[in-house]
Amino acid sequence: MRLQILESGHTAQERQRIERWEAEMGMGAPGTVKITAYRSDFFGKPFAGFLRAVRNKPSDWTLGQLEIFSTLVSRLNQCPY
Repeated sequence: MRLQILESGHTAQERQRIERWEAEMGMGAPGTVKITAYRSDFFGKPFAGFLRAVRNKPSDWTLGQLEIFSTLVSRLNQCPY
């Protein structure tokens, strides 16, 4: 399910952040980028901090391996990003 608000409900500053991401990556922003940009002070910044903490915790796996696992799980869950 995709929330319509994530397609058109961003403030001008949030929209600029998304457009900058799209320009740098050369593709449309995935849902993860849009959801962390939407109301970033309320949700996006705390959630991004949580993701960084989880990603950067001590692990036997490299960051690259964790990204591959994430990609596999997303594919198995038929998640577009």
